Order: sequence, then C-alpha cells, then structure tokens
Amino acid sequence: MSARGEQAAATLVRLGLDPEAVRAGRIGAEAVAPLLAGADGAALAAALGELASAEVVALLLALEPRAAERAVRKEIRRALYRLRQRGVPVPAPPAPASTPRTPAAPEAEGFLSPFDGHARRAPGRSARARGGRDGA
Repeated sequence: MSARGEQAAATLVRLGLDPEAVRAGRIGAEAVAPLLAGADGAALAAALGELASAEVVALLLALEPRAAERAVRKEIRRALYRLRQRGVPVPAPPAPASTPRTPAAPEAEGFLSPFDGHARRAPGRSARARGGRDGA
C-alpha cells in the first residue's frame, strides 16, 4: 500500500470506519454522511478517493448531494476524478439542462437612411414589404 493509501486508511480508522468494509461496500452513505458535516469532511472524502473500488464510487456519488459544504463537495468530485484516472469506472455526470433557445428576431419591415443635407432622414421600405424581391 502506498503512503497515501496508508494515510487514507488511518484517517478512516480515526473517524471510526473500517477501510476494508468501506472498500467492499458494507458501509453505506447513511453511516458516512454525518461524518461529512464535521470538521474532517474534506479529509474523509479525500481518504475515500484512495480506496479504488466501484463500491466507493457509488458511495461518493451518493454522498455528493448530501454534502452541505462547498469544500467537501469539491473534494468528493476530486476523489471521483482520481478514481477515474486509476481506471475505476465512474459514470459521467448528468448533462446540464439545455438553455431555452431564443426565438428568431422578426424580419425588419423598414429601414432608415442616413441624414440628408437638411438633417432629415428619408424613410425607406424593404423590397419584401413592397412586394418585390430582396436586393431589387
């Protein structure tokens, strides 16, 4: 086991969790969620990211919406990223809701010309408004 893995296991034991039980999926989100609210929430999420198993991925995905603090949610996403980099399958996050398309602006019915020498504008109409072709 690497130094990071040993440190993660020590963190889990300090928080009252058995690392092998967590890795095997025998400890659910209900037991871990209260620990995320404490001062060691980010450290717990980082420690879970060192346990490479599909069960830990499922646990982290279940814990992310329950995490109240931004730093803890960020550490959970970081742990999921590290697990993905190690080859543990992590489902893709849901696609963001698409933004509604704005309707196309109506075609202009008239245009104004530049000012003439008497500081007046000559109103104009588009060719389509006159019943002709565009560009005519």
